[in-house]
Amino acid sequence: MKKTAVFIIFALIAIMLCTVGASADCGPHSSVKVTFPDADTEFYVTLLSKADIFGPYSARDALERRDRYGDEGKNAAYEKFCDYADADGFYFLGELGHCGGGTGVYDWRWGYYPPETFKVLVYYPGTDSFETSAVVTQYAFSSYFTIGGIGSGTLTVKQSYNYALEAVGFALRVLLTLAIELLIAKPFGYLAPRTRRTVIITNIATQVLLNLGLNIINFQAGWLAMAMSYILLEISVFVIEGIIYTFTLSHRDDDGRRRGIAKAWLFSLTANLASFVIGGLIARAEFIR
Repeated sequence: MKKTAVFIIFALIAIMLCTVGASADCGPHSSVKVTFPDADTEFYVTLLSKADIFGPYSARDALERRDRYGDEGKNAAYEKFCDYADADGFYFLGELGHCGGGTGVYDWRWGYYPPETFKVLVYYPGTDSFETSAVVTQYAFSSYFTIGGIGSGTLTVKQSYNYALEAVGFALRVLLTLAIELLIAKPFGYLAPRTRRTVIITNIATQVLLNLGLNIINFQAGWLAMAMSYILLEISVFVIEGIIYTFTLSHRDDDGRRRGIAKAWLFSLTANLASFVIGGLIARAEFIR
């Protein structure tokens, strides 16, 4: 039992060190998606930030990265955004989207640290004019907005959270994590019908708790609190699964001593690290444009 306790302590330290490094770039990040249902005119769009520094972005860096695009039109629009003076003092952080017009519907996603409080700003190169919205705040881990009022002088922003899409995304994340855990379970010898059923049920339950916890924290305290809590929640999942696997995947020998405890904890650690890093990399590849 002492050896098992020492192993668990070192396992917890290892997962904390690994997840700190991984979560800095690969963990879940909030995203903002804006949809223009009537995108018949060419325009460029950005989100002006209330803060001059947010995540890896800063207004100063944006000014220093002029001519960052190979496209002349995009560089010209970038210059316009840099020179734009917002009435409420919001800042351009250097990210922009381009709609060529005639698309009917145009979607733009800022998927890597979008500003939490922002304004939608649109620039029309054809008329060299701007339109902006009122102040908007992210309302969920993935916030969706529909933009109206094109050509009226003031943009309207309406929340349009896609619950069906989020449900599908959650189901895919659970299936991905489950597939990874089952793949790792094979060399551990945990693919017998009884142990496989235990892994599946435990994984689904902990993934529901993890995602529910992240969303509750994000809704109530914002993305920063959610990001800070993510590592603790991941460690909690690791511990919960480790405890469950201790009693369900180990066995007692003829002397009544429980065997296979360290193996069960090692499986929990390996599976959670793998699913965390791989899932984070896939999420980042999806969100970053």
